[in-house]
Amino acid sequence: MAEIRARHGEGVSCAELATTFQVSRRQVERIVAGDQRRVVEAPAESPVLEAVEQLLGGLDLDSADMVLAETARTIAGKLDGCAASDSAAAAAAVPGLSRELAALLGQLAGRVREPDRIDELRARHILRKAGYPVDEDGGNGPPGPVVWRNVSS
Repeated sequence: MAEIRARHGEGVSCAELATTFQVSRRQVERIVAGDQRRVVEAPAESPVLEAVEQLLGGLDLDSADMVLAETARTIAGKLDGCAASDSAAAAAAVPGLSRELAALLGQLAGRVREPDRIDELRARHILRKAGYPVDEDGGNGPPGPVVWRNVSS
């Protein structure tokens, strides 16, 4: 921003600066004028950040994971700030921030999830729809693990 202001002071046009720095002309005008977007303040209560802290506290993180954890904390703080804001821009940012946070936390905490009963049922359903025979080890009771039949013999 200082460089944009300095060049503008030397007579370089906003349009030329916009092209040079690959931003809009309006953004250059805002920078030159000193206009800033409203800063979203951190709220007194931070439920998302607190939940993230609790989750991260239970993980054994290596140095690479620590970077991801700090990023998750930052995004969680932004989400809490957006939730406390009445700004339309803050509301518009929530879905993207939520997706990013979910992806980071999945990368940190959900490394490998053991398949559960629902996963078993979904697998059976997919196999049946694809035409594969599936044995059910329970007769009329609840089905057991998915078992592939050898259909070539």
